[in-house]
Amino acid sequence: MAYKVLAVDDDRDLLRMMVLVLQNAGYEVLPARSGSEALSILGSHLPDVVILDVMMPGISGYDLVRWLRANPVTAAVPVIMLTAKALQQDKAFGFEAGADDYLTKPVSHSELLMRVKSLLRRATVMPAAVGSTSHFIGFLGAKGGVGTTTLAINTASVLLSGEHEAILVDLQPITSALITLNLAAPALPANMTNGNGGVLADANALQGFMVQHSNGLRVLSLPSPWHYNDALLPAEQLDALFRTITTLAPFVLVDIGCGLTPLTRRALAFIDRLIVVTEPERPSLELTRSLLGELRPSLNKSYAQIGLVSINRSGGGLSRSPAEMERMLGVPLLGVITPASEVCFQASQHGLPVVTAYPSSIIAEQIRTIASRLQ
Repeated sequence: MAYKVLAVDDDRDLLRMMVLVLQNAGYEVLPARSGSEALSILGSHLPDVVILDVMMPGISGYDLVRWLRANPVTAAVPVIMLTAKALQQDKAFGFEAGADDYLTKPVSHSELLMRVKSLLRRATVMPAAVGSTSHFIGFLGAKGGVGTTTLAINTASVLLSGEHEAILVDLQPITSALITLNLAAPALPANMTNGNGGVLADANALQGFMVQHSNGLRVLSLPSPWHYNDALLPAEQLDALFRTITTLAPFVLVDIGCGLTPLTRRALAFIDRLIVVTEPERPSLELTRSLLGELRPSLNKSYAQIGLVSINRSGGGLSRSPAEMERMLGVPLLGVITPASEVCFQASQHGLPVVTAYPSSIIAEQIRTIASRLQ
């Protein structure tokens, strides 16, 4: 049975385009050119997704999404807000009203389909998978440049492609994940941490400050000053952030990077699985052993909750074997990634995860194996 999409827009041409694109993708489309017409349709149909223009005569998009959220029958229906405005404040209004996602005109066919598919996936997997069963997986590099961000991005993308909703939280001060994926950092409001967590405690508002990649992966990047000034993000507000984000996806992957700032040290308390990324050469392994010794008391977790991934970038003959690494570090090895510099370079040039750009490559298969061991 086809999913039903209610598409509401007073622009006749845009509405016609959405109907054709969605119908060709196999969706049943219920078109409406006004808020009042949409309400009439909702009286006899329950859509699986609503695409809603913000600026319409009569009943505005904001009014209609509030009506949807206030009605018990439609309260859980995913809503995509559609507008010509790209200001962060307009997005915040939409999310505060109850929207789940946001699209800015002009809308490309591929992005429209990707957003609809992503929301349907969330609606399907989230009721049984979020909350107390959410998995927080941290990625920490033994040193800089070992590929920690690349591994976190690709692991999240594998989980996403496997119908698991996943969010990547970039805790690096230089927003490495956004740079790698060629995504622009959103403007964050000054009152983001006011009160009992500010918008960090509001799931709808928090989504407005995530950036979504073309493959559907959502990325939340925290401002650099928060990493070095505890006063800007007190412990109770960091707690609000992580408690809120568990309501949005069953998998939350955290790119910690290679340095431990005050922010990342506090974040470790929320992580239930830590992946330490290293290289198979002796200097890197010595750094890894030192890092594990430092982490163990601060994590207050057993080594069974820490896994190792070895990324062999050089393919040199002095590399240690997997068995040698496990004996040396006393930590289970979840996987080994072999050299693939050209594949990684080409993917990064296009702002794509390797598993998206080259799904049949050896490195993509190795990352999928690692991801399967985290589920």
